Amino acid sequence: MVVADLLAAGGGGWDNSKVRSIFLPIDQQRILNMRVGRAETEDIWLWDLERNGEYSVKSAYKALVGLGEGDEGSSDRTTEKRLWNQIWSMRILPCVKIFFWQFCCEAIAGEGVSGSGLPELDNREAEKFVVGIWAVWEARNEAVFEGKEVHVGKVVARVLYLLKEMEESEVVVVGKGDKQDERTGFRRDGKEAKWQKPRQGIVKINVDAGVKEGEGMGIGVICRDEEGVIKWGWAERRRGEFDAQVAEVEAMLIGLQWAKRRLVREVCMEGDCKALIEALKHRQALRSEFHAIIEEILSLCHFFKSCTWSSSSRKSNTVAHELAHLCKVGGSLLFDD
Repeated sequence: MVVADLLAAGGGGWDNSKVRSIFLPIDQQRILNMRVGRAETEDIWLWDLERNGEYSVKSAYKALVGLGEGDEGSSDRTTEKRLWNQIWSMRILPCVKIFFWQFCCEAIAGEGVSGSGLPELDNREAEKFVVGIWAVWEARNEAVFEGKEVHVGKVVARVLYLLKEMEESEVVVVGKGDKQDERTGFRRDGKEAKWQKPRQGIVKINVDAGVKEGEGMGIGVICRDEEGVIKWGWAERRRGEFDAQVAEVEAMLIGLQWAKRRLVREVCMEGDCKALIEALKHRQALRSEFHAIIEEILSLCHFFKSCTWSSSSRKSNTVAHELAHLCKVGGSLLFDD
């Protein structure tokens, strides 16, 4: 049996009844959630354990070790992945991130402290915790190797200084002349960042996706014209388990498909997933489910007179975000002017 044997006769996707009659319930929804490629797309081998789709000994070894540990190993890997993602997304110095990563891997000796509690902290508190551990480690090294006297007050002051310095320096450009903190959605002058109108004759479509365990994937799409008037919107929630980044690119594809149905000619697609916008702008061609959908989006662009990509903050993408969390599992809503 090959994949083609499980597809509907008209080429419209999976043959639902055939999939459910052959596979166990645990596998059925996973298969049905997979996107079926376009007819002209060449079949390729993909390694699901790597983001780029390429096989690696490292990921294969981790998978085999996890199988040997049973369900507990799978749970541990999920927690570990969440921890790594939280560390690398922190707004702190790169050297501090690397230190804490080594600390969690036990490459640096330490007793009584670990990163296992980080997922329970919000971003700001986690950053304070990590910078605090690093500052204590630095003070310890100065005392042991340089014979310096350690003062608790100085260690605390150093932590607060580093956090303040990073807070003031990390701004990104979103729209013309607006310097804005990507995570909080506030500009350096303290004013809240707002959604930016597109140029005359262009509509802007904002998209967002939300993935929650047990609640599937939510998708939100909102279309506004050059005056900021809402033309239409779409919300849906699908059953199953989804990767967060795949959900974001799926939302972008759905937004573009709706634009095509509505005969939009010039469109600016906007979302708050930077990795997605960068992949679209640079036309990345890698082997993964994420990049397969990127390829489908790029092929769809030929329908439009112009199609551009824009990255937004979470604050200025609020409407699409709310729509992504609006529906119950299996539900969908269309808003029309």
